[in-house]
Amino acid sequence: ELNHYVYFYHFKFSTLKEPSLWFTEGLAEYFGKSEYRLESINSSNINLNRSSSVPAGHEYWVGYTALLYIENKYSEKAVYSVATNSYTMPLEKATKDAVGIGLNEWNSGWENFIREIDK
Repeated sequence: ELNHYVYFYHFKFSTLKEPSLWFTEGLAEYFGKSEYRLESINSSNINLNRSSSVPAGHEYWVGYTALLYIENKYSEKAVYSVATNSYTMPLEKATKDAVGIGLNEWNSGWENFIREIDK
């Protein structure tokens, strides 16, 4: 919960719409090193670009693994950059500025990533 506090303390509510729940829960799980979330992987037609496609209760493992994908593909520093960018930018822009990809590309790479780690 402290991860949520820190994130939302810096988040610019006055100019931004709150990011998808999978992202904010994922940050808390990622920075909390919640490896047990890997046990919940269920690659059932989820799209990071459509928050409505993440079933209730799945936002934890989805967000955690989405950020693990960014770490694995780019770096741990890239995860920090996406997070800090998202304080002041919409998530699409935050990821493009941090790692050069938008949510559609993130989703494609993440889908392949979770198929690999779910074997």
